[in-house]
Amino acid sequence: MAQPKSRPKEAADATPNGSKKKGGSDKIKDEKGRYKPGVHVWCLYAGDKSYRDCEIIEVNTLKSGEIRYYLHWVEFNRRMDTWVKADQVFEMNPDDPEAKLS
Repeated sequence: MAQPKSRPKEAADATPNGSKKKGGSDKIKDEKGRYKPGVHVWCLYAGDKSYRDCEIIEVNTLKSGEIRYYLHWVEFNRRMDTWVKADQVFEMNPDDPEAKLS
């Protein structure tokens, strides 16, 4: 009987939607250094002042050069999705660097 092939590391690191998981991969950012849509990041949630898991839905660069991300807060209703500035998005949770993203 043939042995099952192991998944390549790239496939093992992918999320269900095919994007790369957080954690040091160059595949989470584009050539301009912006996070790609589908990537999970941390962002400060104003409701309870905690860092939450978010998925980037859209990336927009304003005429001024400022980068904005449209985020979906994981485990929240889509009506809570919001635009945030690039300096509000983090690869690691600033309060708990060991915390994992979904």
